[in-house]
Amino acid sequence: MKLVIWADTILDIKKGLVQHIVDQSNGKTTAQEVFELFENKISSNKKQKMLSTTAKKLFEDEQFFKSLVASDHSINALRDMLKEGVDAYLYFPTSYTIYTTRSVAQNQFAVVSAIIPTPLDIRLDWIKNALGKEWVDRVIICSTSVISGVKCDYFIVPQGENIQSPHVVYSSSSFPSWKDWRKNVGIEVVETMSKTIPFFRHGSHNSVDVDLLYLFDHIPPPKEAQDFIFVGERLGEDRNIFTIKDGVVNFCQVGIVDSMNNALLQTYPLHKQLFPLPITQAVKRAVPMKINETIKNTLVKIRNADNLRDIIVPAIKSYDFEIRRQVFGSVDFAGTTLDLDTIKNITFRLGQTLALIQGHECFTKDDVIKLFPDMKPLIYREKDLDKNVMNKYKDIFMKETDGVMVKCVGDLHLYYVVDYDIPMNFFRSQCNGLVVDYRFELLRCFPLNHYCENKPSWPEDPSHPVIDPTDPDLFIVFRYVPTKSSELPKWYFNKHQVVICQYNSFDSELLQNAYKTLDSENTLHLLDTCNYYYVLLVKHERVEVVAKRNRLTNLLAYD
Repeated sequence: MKLVIWADTILDIKKGLVQHIVDQSNGKTTAQEVFELFENKISSNKKQKMLSTTAKKLFEDEQFFKSLVASDHSINALRDMLKEGVDAYLYFPTSYTIYTTRSVAQNQFAVVSAIIPTPLDIRLDWIKNALGKEWVDRVIICSTSVISGVKCDYFIVPQGENIQSPHVVYSSSSFPSWKDWRKNVGIEVVETMSKTIPFFRHGSHNSVDVDLLYLFDHIPPPKEAQDFIFVGERLGEDRNIFTIKDGVVNFCQVGIVDSMNNALLQTYPLHKQLFPLPITQAVKRAVPMKINETIKNTLVKIRNADNLRDIIVPAIKSYDFEIRRQVFGSVDFAGTTLDLDTIKNITFRLGQTLALIQGHECFTKDDVIKLFPDMKPLIYREKDLDKNVMNKYKDIFMKETDGVMVKCVGDLHLYYVVDYDIPMNFFRSQCNGLVVDYRFELLRCFPLNHYCENKPSWPEDPSHPVIDPTDPDLFIVFRYVPTKSSELPKWYFNKHQVVICQYNSFDSELLQNAYKTLDSENTLHLLDTCNYYYVLLVKHERVEVVAKRNRLTNLLAYD
C-alpha cells in the first residue's frame, strides 16, 4: 500500500503558528482570534493583514521550524508503517495558506499564501532526528497541484486542504487518532492476529508477488476472511487462508485444497520461512477440479475485454462445465487486448493445468517453462511476446478435455467418459463418477480411476486389482449435505445424507434395485461417509465394499 502523509498532520504547523503569533503579540492577540482567522471568521481587514504579516515572518525564521513538536502518537505511527511494509511518504507543500477570505456579495474567494523559505536541510534534520534516516528519502516537496497527481492508495491531509483523490483521509490539524492510524486508512488489524497467526510464503522462488498462506485454527466467517484478505492487499500481500486436519489442508479460502496442500509442500523450501511446515504428506490431485478452476478464472479475467462480455458473463453465471468450456475454447487470445499481468496469469494457469493432465505437478514458473518453453516470454511478462502461443495451448487444452460428458442435478456435476477411442489421460481417467459441486467449487466424490498405464508424478494409489468403473453392478456412495436451494439427485438418502449413483448416472433403473438392497440391508448405517467415498458391488442382494477413498487425501484406503 502507498500512503502520502501531509506534514501538517505530523508537525502541528498551524498550532505552532498560532502559539508563536500569540507569544509575539504581547497579549494583544488571543489564540482564539488566530484560530478564527484560519477559519475565516475574522471580518476586520486590518486584523487579517496584521496576523498574516506576522505569520509570514514566522515562516522566514529558521528557528520556527526547529521548534515544532510532533503530534501525539504520530512518530510511533510512522515508524510502525515502515515496519509493517506500508510504502509511506511525508509531504511538504511549497506554500501554505495563511488565511482565506470570502466576499458574500460577490461570491468570490481570496487566498493569501506564504512561500516556505525554511532551508531544506533544516527540515530534513528534523525528520532524521525524529523519525530516523530512512524517512529522509521519503520526503516529497512540491505544490498541491503536483501532489494531487501522485498515484497512491491514501492521502492523509489536514482539514480544509483539498486533494483530488478518491482515497483522502481528512484529519484535524493535530490528528489525535494517530494511535489508530490503521483504522483511518482501512487497515484495522488486531496486532495479536498478525503476530500469532503462522504464515508461509509459497510459489516461485523468483516471484515478484508476495504470496502468503495464513494458517487459521478455525474456518473463519466469510466477512472476517474477506477483511483479512483485503488488509493483505493494502499491505502488498496476496493472502490466502487455510486450515489443517491430520497434517493435510482441509480448507482454503481461495483455490483448491489439494492444489494448495501440494503447492506449499513443494515450494516451502524455496523461501525463508518463520514457521515450521504444518503439512505432513502430499494428496492425490483431482484433475477435473483444476480444469474447472482454470476455465472459470480465465473467463473472469477477460470478461470485460473487447466484445467478449456478452458471451462470457452468461457462461460464468450458467454454472455449467460444458458451456464454460466451449466459450473458453472460442476465445481468440491473440486478437484480445490483455495487459501483461493477465497474459502471465492465464498462460501460467494453462501450463499448470496441461501439465497436470499429463501427470505432472507444476507450482513454479520454471516448472511450467521446462515443459512448455515457448510460454516463457508470456510468463515473464516480456514485451515482445506472441499471444498466438496462448491460442496454441488453448487448442491443446480443448483436445485434452474432450470425450467427457457431464450430467447435472442441481449443483452437482457428474463426470464420465463417453469416447474411449480417445487416448486416456489423467483427466479422462478420473471421469468415472467424480462429482463436483460446481456452484461452491467443492469436490463431492472421487471414486475410482479408469485403468491408465502412465504413472503420475504425484502420489498414486497403492497397487490394487484393476476395476472397470463401467460395470453395471458397481455403485458409488458419497456424503452430501445440500444447501436449501439445491436440487437433489433422485437416489438421495435423507436419513444418512448420502447420494448413491453410478459412474455415469444419478437416476438409472439399476439404481432403484440397488437402493432397495442397501435400504433393506441397512448397509449405509455401517459406512463412514464422513471420512470416505465408497464404491460398492451390489449383486443378487449382496453388498460388498470394492474400494473406498479417503475424503481428506483422495487416496484409496485399505483396512
